[in-house]
Amino acid sequence: MFIIFLITFFNPKAFIALLEYGSSSANNLLAGVVIPVMLIRSHFSLARHLPIPLPINMFGYILSAISSLFFISQFIYAIVKKAH
Repeated sequence: MFIIFLITFFNPKAFIALLEYGSSSANNLLAGVVIPVMLIRSHFSLARHLPIPLPINMFGYILSAISSLFFISQFIYAIVKKAH
């Protein structure tokens, strides 16, 4: 965190780039990796016997996998776009 602060302190344009690419990449990474892991862990956890007010059916898990692939591909696209 301190390194990011130093880079943006000495180069204000880097701060704009960090906001532009860093925040969208963090959101794509979060939506593409962390949220599906949470769904899978909740589906196969030891507390599965507890009642849930609105459980997710299998179609919801399929949509979660498709959206996960979408967000991961957006994350990879942003890295490739920034590298060129």
